[in-house]
Amino acid sequence: MQDDLHFNSDGSLTEETKNLLANEGVYVDEKINSIVEKSQGTVSPDEYVKNHPGGTHDIHRKLWADNNTPKPIFDKNELKLWPGGPGNTGIDAHGNFVYDVKHMTADGSFHKDFSADAQKLMGEGKLKMLISLSRGTQMHVFEVPIDTDGNAVIDPNSEVGRLAFQNVDGHMKFLGSTAEVAQSVGEHNGVDDVVILATDVGKGLDSVGDVTDVVKNASEVTLNVPKDYDVPITMPIFMRRTPLERAKKLDDEKDNRGTVPNESSDKETKNGEMVKLAKVKESKTAKKSVIRKAEKNEESSNDELEGLPFEEKMQKVADVIVGLENLKKQTEAMPETMPDKSAEENKGKITPEQKASMLTEIQSFLEEKQRLYHHIKVDEEVSMLTKIYDSEKKDKTPNVALRNKLKKFYKNHDDNYTLATVMDKLSGANLLRGIRSLKFVSETLAEGDLVELGAALEDLESFTKANK
Repeated sequence: MQDDLHFNSDGSLTEETKNLLANEGVYVDEKINSIVEKSQGTVSPDEYVKNHPGGTHDIHRKLWADNNTPKPIFDKNELKLWPGGPGNTGIDAHGNFVYDVKHMTADGSFHKDFSADAQKLMGEGKLKMLISLSRGTQMHVFEVPIDTDGNAVIDPNSEVGRLAFQNVDGHMKFLGSTAEVAQSVGEHNGVDDVVILATDVGKGLDSVGDVTDVVKNASEVTLNVPKDYDVPITMPIFMRRTPLERAKKLDDEKDNRGTVPNESSDKETKNGEMVKLAKVKESKTAKKSVIRKAEKNEESSNDELEGLPFEEKMQKVADVIVGLENLKKQTEAMPETMPDKSAEENKGKITPEQKASMLTEIQSFLEEKQRLYHHIKVDEEVSMLTKIYDSEKKDKTPNVALRNKLKKFYKNHDDNYTLATVMDKLSGANLLRGIRSLKFVSETLAEGDLVELGAALEDLESFTKANK
């Protein structure tokens, strides 16, 4: 008889088998037991944040303490976020990852009427590091306290240490998107308002390892056999794996990040909850539309720059920067939802958190293009200086024509990255040293490494002062 027993995919008996057993006087009792297990896998940073809502903090960047200088001109405390540990390796004696901000000055962080005394805040324990895994999760960060000595110490075995950092030959490598020095300046609807004093920029992560809960549905079968039935039957238990569903109401499912539950949950909501969902979806659509515009602006010139003359390259990137700045203004002007307004009154609006997220992404695109703009400019300067060096090394005499061409370039494109103030005094080894210094600036601009850019600019400034 056992050969005639058949099971469903979840381990339960088929109806045909139950009928067969009933005809033999054997009746079946079944129940499903759920067994929760852990499963190691890979998820996107956004999925990770959703899977661990208590692991990160929601923030809103009110402003950047840029010292009223246009990006990407970074100066003062913006350049004082350094790798800590012996030799600035970013690794301390205990193997922890560490950032060092103790060199920040009391008057080096301000924006218009706002100013922050970094030394005082540090001494009071009011500075912290905010670490995001990707560009898309920059509003949901890991927080690391900065101690009164100016160190942010990150345990490599902690979640943020495991996900966002790597020890490469005894040096700290930041894998995430941004590591920022921040001051809290308030709170709104559970979201921390912060001011950013300095930033370390990484490439960001596309995926991270995560342990998720899965459930095994185990079918337990009991056969009620008549007393005179002398053949015992042992039933196996079959299990299948299914995603673990959260047993929460819809309002619990939709968190502060505007996460929309899956379609099956949508269908089970009440009419009022469906209105809420429609509003969230509408605002998410608005966000996607704005970010698509930003991405289009950001990418539009990339493929067109190759092989173009210098001035045309500059103009194309400048046009993209203007487009992104206009998009930023349009986004800032977008109407926001109000918690005390009805769904109809909030229709077509976005939440303050979503606007902040959109502005952060646009700002990231904008800063990238501004760095590219200066990178192209510095590369052209390096090219012209190299031609002067090669010519004068060969002919043993100043090349007046090339130097006049460079002076015209400086007149049209002078900024803080040039050697314009000392150009007439440079020749031979000093000129070559200046070229190398500028190449350091060019490389760090292209890579977007703000810590290295700070070091490059200090090197260039020191060289320029020494040759005045």
